[in-house]
Amino acid sequence: MKTVYFAFLLLASSVALSAQNATPPQLQKADSLYTAGNMEAAYKLYSSYLKDNQALPIMYARMGFACYRIGQFDEAIQYLQQGLDKNPAATSLPTFQARMAMAYGSKKDKAKALEWLEKAQQSGYFNLFEMDNEPGFANIRNEPKFQEIYKAVTLNAYPCMSDSMARSFDFWIGEWEVYATGTSVRTGSSLIERFAGGCGILENWTAYNSPFGGKSINYYESTTGDWRQVWVGSGRTGATYYEKGKYYDDALRFTYKRTTQNGQEVTGNFIFYNLGPNRVRQYQDQSTDGGKTHTVVYDFTYLRKGSGEKPN
Repeated sequence: MKTVYFAFLLLASSVALSAQNATPPQLQKADSLYTAGNMEAAYKLYSSYLKDNQALPIMYARMGFACYRIGQFDEAIQYLQQGLDKNPAATSLPTFQARMAMAYGSKKDKAKALEWLEKAQQSGYFNLFEMDNEPGFANIRNEPKFQEIYKAVTLNAYPCMSDSMARSFDFWIGEWEVYATGTSVRTGSSLIERFAGGCGILENWTAYNSPFGGKSINYYESTTGDWRQVWVGSGRTGATYYEKGKYYDDALRFTYKRTTQNGQEVTGNFIFYNLGPNRVRQYQDQSTDGGKTHTVVYDFTYLRKGSGEKPN
C-alpha cells in the first residue's frame, strides 16, 4: 500500500501545480516544504498565511496533517475541522476523516479515533499502509473495532474481493497436475494465481516433456458482466482472446472467434468445468463451418497437487 500512499501525495502535488498561478507565493513555498516532508517549516508558513486569509479545503488538510506530524494534535483537529466545514470534495473527505482519527488516536481518545476512522471507511478510505504504519493509530490497533474497520477498508482497497461475479473463477486457483481427460497421460502442470487485488487471475502453464509454456490473464469486466481471457504461448502465434465468459451450470464458459492466416474464420467454445474442490476440466472445441459442427482441440483434467485425486 506504499504505492497508494505516495500516489495520494503526487496527486495532491499535481493539483497544487495546476493551480500554481493562482496560489500565493507563501502557500507555494509551504506546499513545497509539505511535499518534501519538512512539516515544521511548512507548519510555520501555513499558520502565518491562514491566520489572516481563507484558503481551499486542501490547505486546511495539509495544515492539519503538518500539525499532527509535529505533535500539535489539538491544533490538527482544529484545522481539519475548519477544512471539513468548507465542504471538501467527496474524494478528499476520507483523508480529512482519517487524519482526524490519527489526531484523536495520538491524544489517546480511542472512542473519537475509532468514530472518525469508521467515517473515513464509510467515505471510501482505502489506505491500509497508513492503518498499518501511522503512529496515530498505534493506540487503537489492538481494538476489536479497529480490526472490524480494517477489514472494511481492505474491501475498499480491493473491491474485486467482495464482488461475487469477480470471484466466480476462483475454483481454478491453485497448483495443478494436468492430464488428458479420461486417461493417466500427463500433459502438463499449471499454477493459477490471483493478482491485482483479486481483479485478475494469472495462469502459468508448463507442458509436460515439452518446451512449450504460456500464460493467460483472466479478468471479469464489470461493465459487460463477462469474463475475458488473453492467452500468449511460447509458440509465437500471438495472443488469443476468449470473450463473453459466463459462469453457469457449474462451469465458466467462453466463446472465441479468430481468422487463420489463409482467411478462414474459426469459432469455438472454451469451457472450464468446476468438478469440485480438487478437480477442473478444461475443454476447447472449434468450428470452421459457422458452428454447425465442432471438433475437439483438447480436453484436459486438472488435479490439485497434494489432494490425492487420481486422473481416472
